[in-house]
Amino acid sequence: MTEGTNLSIPEQNPVLTEVKKYHLFPNPAKGEFTVEYSILQEKRPQFLQIRDLNGKLIKEIQLDDSGQRIIQTHEFLPGIYFLSIRTSKTIEWQEKLIIIK
Repeated sequence: MTEGTNLSIPEQNPVLTEVKKYHLFPNPAKGEFTVEYSILQEKRPQFLQIRDLNGKLIKEIQLDDSGQRIIQTHEFLPGIYFLSIRTSKTIEWQEKLIIIK
């Protein structure tokens, strides 16, 4: 290194390096499916929304701190649905779900 050269590595900001953790399984689903999630304190409340292909809201569930929600499929017709996790301001995650009987 040359004398007088000053190298610095910026510190990582944990807010900027946040990794969002969402997982949907099984997909396709028969009987039930599970959504795993993590919620940051400043991103509360969060809601899981399930919409049909036309965008009609079929079900909305407020998520708690458990980090997991199991949903029975008996109340849904077979088909394709879109799941999203939303705050009051943003969509945090979206995924397509196929329900079979």
